[in-house]
Amino acid sequence: GIRDAQESRGLGDVYKRQHPPRELMNKFMMGEACSVDQIVQEGKLEANSLQVDIINLPGHSPQQIGVLAEKTFFCADSVFPPEVLEKHQIIFLHNVHDALESLKKLSAINCEYFLPSHGEPLKKEELEKLVSLNRESIKMVEKTILENLSSPLELSELIARVLNQHNMSITSYSEYHLFSSTIKAYLSYLQEKGLIEFKVKNNYPLASKKPSQLEL
Repeated sequence: GIRDAQESRGLGDVYKRQHPPRELMNKFMMGEACSVDQIVQEGKLEANSLQVDIINLPGHSPQQIGVLAEKTFFCADSVFPPEVLEKHQIIFLHNVHDALESLKKLSAINCEYFLPSHGEPLKKEELEKLVSLNRESIKMVEKTILENLSSPLELSELIARVLNQHNMSITSYSEYHLFSSTIKAYLSYLQEKGLIEFKVKNNYPLASKKPSQLEL
């Protein structure tokens, strides 16, 4: 397979370098490693006499790529169909800013068909509608988080509120870990935008809107 050797640890690596609890040591969170035939970079690539274009689409995962082959663009997990957005409400994201930028990239690509990892092949006009829907989904989660931060809130309480307000019912620790990691990615994004700040009080990590944002 063509993979970056540094990204072969799978979703379990979101637990960083600590030894993970057994609930996270499953085939979904820690997929088996595979051999790497070639490490690819963005740009032209020739594979078995077929020339393709590699386009970076980070966001859902750190080094996600899309592949443009002739008239078809394989766009990986950069965009999701309505039924997936409806089912999961809060789509797993490693980096919210990168995910939004990847949606912009998708809109700028001209080809006949777009093939996401989830859903059916799409024509350009269908893709544009889906890009807009995915962008709205991200903005909705952002809005939910900000609405809960008019006063400082402990992070685990914030995560629970956001999950509840999106009608999520979490039943396993591995599932909770994925959703909480995503919500923390949103918090990082909002901090980078200058909208929120973090504090620690009585050994509890807190997040809140920045004072300049409270009257907006």
